[in-house]
Amino acid sequence: MSTIEQIKEWVILHLEGRLDEQSAQLLQDWIRASPANAQAVEEFLDEARLRDGVRQLYHSRERIWQRLDEAIPDQPVQPVGRSYRMQWWWAAAAVFLLATGSYFFFKGAGGQRPAESLPQVAALSPAGGNKVLLTLSDGSVISLDSAGNGALQQGNTTVKMLKGQLQYIAGNTLGVAAWNKLSIPRGVQYRVNLPDGSSVWLNAASTLRYPLAFTGTERRVQLTGEAYFDIAPRADQPFIVDAGNTAVQVLGTTFNINAYPEERHLKTTLVSGAISVKTVREEQVLQPGKMATVTAMGNCIITTVDVNAVTAWKDGYFRFDEDDLPAVMRQLERWYDITVKYEGNIPVHRFSGEIGRNTPLADVLEFLQKAKVQFRKEGNVITIVNH
Repeated sequence: MSTIEQIKEWVILHLEGRLDEQSAQLLQDWIRASPANAQAVEEFLDEARLRDGVRQLYHSRERIWQRLDEAIPDQPVQPVGRSYRMQWWWAAAAVFLLATGSYFFFKGAGGQRPAESLPQVAALSPAGGNKVLLTLSDGSVISLDSAGNGALQQGNTTVKMLKGQLQYIAGNTLGVAAWNKLSIPRGVQYRVNLPDGSSVWLNAASTLRYPLAFTGTERRVQLTGEAYFDIAPRADQPFIVDAGNTAVQVLGTTFNINAYPEERHLKTTLVSGAISVKTVREEQVLQPGKMATVTAMGNCIITTVDVNAVTAWKDGYFRFDEDDLPAVMRQLERWYDITVKYEGNIPVHRFSGEIGRNTPLADVLEFLQKAKVQFRKEGNVITIVNH
């Protein structure tokens, strides 16, 4: 058996839970040898985790080998050089030190954090200079931060503005409804109550486009970014969210959509009720506690998830569960309005833990240092260094 075939065999044994300690160390050494090695194995294992287990996807050892041949092509094994400071995903993950000074582990934590109401925007705005913008039906744009509390009239629809919340009260509307667009900047989360009584919580760096009144046979909105929806039931008028290459249709339910353009996959998680997720290739009906992950090709992968972890942002928390460093930093970029760059190879770390979104950026960066992430800070630019 060639060396590269041995590597693939070790990956399979690990997935089957039969890899001995010595072989696990040799596999880890090979992964550390180069970014190409790390990326090849990471992408394969990410796909396996998405599928809730490699056997469920590939059905046979032969198909697993075929997929491994695609992921890890035959190539000379590169010598082990400077090792990555990394937490391999089967080892104990790095944890964040909370502001209280205590450590919080998800693994084996049986209790659930109770749901909380959305904090006001002033309490959760580290990047406080950014403005929530509302584009009106006539194309004019107003800043909701400077508009204060009040109301404005758009046709027969009244728009009430409160700090951190927008409410639409629809009158009788005939013909085609005009549209508004709500743009949430980095460092802010916001809530809008739509004309039909549905509520939408918008995460940082997100936009929602919606009509002033829902007319016709459906209620349709357009999302970029992340939002939590609590939809008022109307059996004769389904609610549809267009996000990327996906349409999510509901009658009355609560669910979360993560559709940031910079994320690899679009993810829809059902909290309660029932929804269908339709792509260019297929349509899937979700049950509560299930997540639909839509690939760039339109494939829909259904997995079981911790709903509280998915919606933690709405309650004012970051929550990580074996997330890699780029995924963590993308969340920090959107919330703290920073720019993250990488110098050298991207370090391979996995993070698990929970931390309040009102934690100062300086404290979060200190947590990263404790996890052996090396970086330098110049203004609002964070450069991750790994030479």
